[in-house]
Amino acid sequence: MLASEFWILLIVATLISLISGAFGIGGGTLTVPFLIFMGSLNWPESEKAGLAHTAVAISLLTALILSVSASASNILSKRIHFIPGIIVSVFSLPGSYLGVEVSGYLSFRALSLIFASIVAITGLIGFFRKSSTGNSESIPEYNPLRYPTSKRQILFFAIAGFFVGILSALTGLGGGVVLVPLFLWLLPGKKASESIATSSFCIVFSAFYGTILYAFQENLAPLPDPSLGHYFLPYAIPFAVGALIGGFAGAALKNKVKGFHLKRGFAVIQILAGLAVAVRAL
Repeated sequence: MLASEFWILLIVATLISLISGAFGIGGGTLTVPFLIFMGSLNWPESEKAGLAHTAVAISLLTALILSVSASASNILSKRIHFIPGIIVSVFSLPGSYLGVEVSGYLSFRALSLIFASIVAITGLIGFFRKSSTGNSESIPEYNPLRYPTSKRQILFFAIAGFFVGILSALTGLGGGVVLVPLFLWLLPGKKASESIATSSFCIVFSAFYGTILYAFQENLAPLPDPSLGHYFLPYAIPFAVGALIGGFAGAALKNKVKGFHLKRGFAVIQILAGLAVAVRAL
C-alpha cells in the first residue's frame, strides 16, 4: 500500500467522522461505498469477493469509535436515557451475532445490494421528512431514570435492539435510522438531542460486539495480507485513527452546527451512495 493511499484514507475517514459527529448521522453511509470504491481500484480481482465484508467490518469499527466519543460527550451533557438504552443494547447482541453469521454466507453482490437498498431508502425518507417543530424540547425535564417503562415499551425496545444488531452487522450502519425515530416516539419529552444521544449509547454495544465477531470470523473469501478476520489492516488502521480525530472534533461541533438543509443534502448523498454501490455490484 502506497503512503499516498494511507493519507487519502486517513483524510477521508476524518472528514466522514467529523460530519457524522457534528450532525448525529451514521458514518457507514459514506464509509462502505468509499471503501468498496477504493478496494475495487486496488485489490486483485481474485480477492474482491471479500471486499464488501471488509467495508462493513471497518464501518462497524468506525461506528464504535464515533459512538464512544459521542457517548462520552453526551454523558457529560446529561442526554442519555440509560434504562431504554440498556434494554436495546442487551437485545442487540444476539442480533449482531446472527447478522455476522448470515453475512458469512452472502456474496459480494448480495451484501452490497442489501446495503445499497437500505441506504437509498433511508436517504429518501430523510429527504422528504419534515423538520421537527414545536416546543417539545422544553418539557418535561430530562431524567435518565424516568422509568420503569411499560411492558409494551420494553417489548418495542427489545425488538428494536435485536433488529438493530442484525442491521449493524449486515450493513455496517450504526442503527440510528431505526433507534432515533423509536426514541423520539417513546422517550419522555421526545427531544431530538436525547434521542440521538441514547441511540449513540446503544450503538457502542452493538458495534463493539459486531467488530469483535468480524475480527474472528473465518473468511470464506481470501483477503490481501496483512489482515485480521475481515479486517484489511492497511484500510482499518487509517480509518480507526481518522474516526478518533474526526469523532471528537465532530462531538465538539455538534452543538454549534444546525441546519435542516444540510441534513437534506446529506440525504441526497445517501441516495447517490446507495445507487453507486448498487451499480458497482451489478
